[in-house]
This record gives sequence, structure tokens and C-alpha cells, in this order.
Amino acid sequence: MANIFKLHDIEEKQMENLPEIIKNYADDSKLLENSSNNWLNALRLTGLEQFKSAGLPDKSWENWKFTNLASLPNYDYLPANSNVSDANNTRLLENSIKIELVDGVFKSCADFDISGLKIVSLKSELENDPKWIEEYLVNIGNLGDNPMMALNTAYINDGFVIKTDSGIKVDRPIEIIISSSTGNANYPRNIILLEESSNLVIFERYLGEGEYINNSVTEIIVKDNANLGHYRIQAEDLNAYHVAMTSLTIAKSAKYDGFTLTTGAKLSRNEIYTKMIDADSSCNLNGIYMVQAKQHADTTILVEHFEPNCVSKQNYKGLIDDHAKGVFQGKIKVNRKAQLTDGYQLNNALLLSDNAEINVKPELEIYADDVKCSHGATSGALDETGLFYLTSRGINPTDARKMIIKSFISTVIEDIEFDELKSILSLETDKWLDR
Repeated sequence: MANIFKLHDIEEKQMENLPEIIKNYADDSKLLENSSNNWLNALRLTGLEQFKSAGLPDKSWENWKFTNLASLPNYDYLPANSNVSDANNTRLLENSIKIELVDGVFKSCADFDISGLKIVSLKSELENDPKWIEEYLVNIGNLGDNPMMALNTAYINDGFVIKTDSGIKVDRPIEIIISSSTGNANYPRNIILLEESSNLVIFERYLGEGEYINNSVTEIIVKDNANLGHYRIQAEDLNAYHVAMTSLTIAKSAKYDGFTLTTGAKLSRNEIYTKMIDADSSCNLNGIYMVQAKQHADTTILVEHFEPNCVSKQNYKGLIDDHAKGVFQGKIKVNRKAQLTDGYQLNNALLLSDNAEINVKPELEIYADDVKCSHGATSGALDETGLFYLTSRGINPTDARKMIIKSFISTVIEDIEFDELKSILSLETDKWLDR
């Protein structure tokens, strides 16, 4: 079938924003592969058309003014297929249910016998039970505002699907290992659905080797009175590109506790859009980003309150060394009906070298009268007074520096509600400090 993404289909002004990897690999035979679902075919083509129309975001886009995708490598990447090699990465959590994705393809899931818990590949669910999942794939908002999500939509093929029945309390954590290999463009599309009054913990790890692009989209729905703990470590290769979009919907009296540790990728962007759609819900979005060399790490968050008496908290801390750059854009939007909202946002960053850079854009947009909202950001060098105090008492400068940094980030780790993860995160941060 002919290539439907030829250069003459793209306006001249958009062509400047489309590197060779995008210009060359989109064709309708790949888009429509293995699908007899008309709605899925239409969705894929819509994603491609929206991406072609928008082009790659650049600094003229308000939400992308600090992150420039022009650095994407200029050679062809082809979406991975089901023939990618298997992997057998070691799990970090005891007694976890391990899932593995390799180059965006669902490869394995450990055996488990838990009634009311479904873990399957997106590809198999699209083939065997597509009706229920259609709602969560097509309800994607304006793709023209998010071209990387549009590109992911164009190549929807596989990912993981996790679904609980109502009232299920899963006592084993689910550990998802997402690994990538050089020369690929990966587009995992994932769905996490917790039905009413269910309880679940998910731990994701992003790994890889070489230069590749990982462009993932995850739809999370936490229904009434459900509770989801969702924790991520992004430790991809320092030559990789990582773009992750999470759409999170939290219903009445539901709770979401989230944390992301970012240490990997040459360029990464972790974007989270949270909709608190009913009363009495709560959401924690916390994280640590630790970057070095010429890494670029972007965290962009929008939390939108629609109904009364909801609580949202964002607490991020950054360590930026060498010539690395950090970006934090956090916004809390309180709609008129969302009285008694409690919204909190804070980003603190330590610049560990004279060449390190941080760009911060905290925002509040409030239309309700009775709310308690705050936002703040600080950045600066390591506390020389504290360093002098410790070294004057016989602690060598290297250990003193680590002690101050560990103290700086420890408060975010301590707030995590999943205790088993705290020691893992402590080891990961130690590894970065000892690099």
C-alpha cells in the first residue's frame, strides 16, 4: 500500500518540525495491520492526520517552550512488531506479579490466581473483547493539542491492560518492566481500570539499551472508593528519548498515590493530566528527577478539579548536575463547582554545577470562592554552610555532600504509601549519587 505520509501532504511550515524519523515510516499498511475493527482503523488514521496537521511541538507551543523535540535523531525508526525478542528482567519486588513489555510489545505475565483481576495484552483484548475497551481508547480529547499522543494513537497496537472487578483487594503488587532496544520507535498504549471499591498497587520500570524513542500513553480510571498506588522508575539509556503521557480520572471518594523517579533518557517528558471528576477524592503526584551530563528532564502536570472537597498534592524535587536541564510545569485548575478544594504544589531543585539549568512554571487557575490552594518553587546550589558544618566534624566532603542531598530528597520518598518501594528508591538514588 502506498505511503500516506508523503512530504507533499505536509505544509511547508510544518515540514521544518518533522525529522526524518517521522517523515519516512508512516504508511497505511502498518497502521491497519492485524485489525478488522473499523473504529480502531478510523482512530489510527485520525491520530496520523492530527499529527500531520500539528507537526512536532516546538518552543512556540506554550506547554513545550522549555523542551525542544528538534533533537530527535534524524534517521528512520520503525514501530516494533510482535517478533521482538523476549526478555527476562529480574523483578525487584518480592511476591509481585511480573509483566514484561519489550519494544512496546506485551511479552509475558507471571502466573497468578486472583479472582476479579485481569491482566492481558492490549492486542489480545482488541482481538477478543474490544467492545468495553473502545470507550477508553476513543475518548482521548483533542489530539491536535498533543501531537505525540496523536502519533501514539496512529500506531496503537499493543501494551498492557489491567482491570479489577468491583470490591477486589489485590494483595500482590503488579511489577511492570518495560524494556527497549536500539533503533526502535515504541508506542505502548496501556489501560488501568479499577472498578468501585477495589485496591491495587502497580510498579513500573522503564529500561533500555541504545538510542530509541519510547512514546507511551496510559489511560488510568479509578472509580468510586477505589485506591491505586502507582509508582514508576524511568531509568532508560542515556541515549534514549522518553515521552510519556498519562491521563488519570479519579471518581468519588477514590484515591491515587503516585510517584515517579527519573534518572534516565537523553530527553524525557513525563506529562500527567488528572481529572478529579467527583467529590471527596484525593490525588498525590510526587517525584524526584536526577539528571547529569546533557540530559533534559521535563515534568508537566495539570490537575483539574471539577467537584467539591477534593485534595491534590504535587511535590517534586530535582537534582541537576553538569550541563543537564530540568523542567517543571505544574498547574492546578479549580472549576466553579469545586468548592472546598485543597490544592498544593511545590517544586524544589538543587543545581549541583554552575552549568545546570532549571525552568519552572507553577500555575493556579481558580474559579471557585472557597478554596485552599498554594504553589511554590525554589532552586539553588548546595548549602555551603551545612557542608562546612559536616566537614568540620570530620566527615569527608564527598560523604557530607551525599548526606545533604539524601536529606533533601528523603521527604518525598518517605511520603510514599507503599513501604516496600522506599528501600528500592533509596538504592536507586544512592546509585545515582555514586555514579
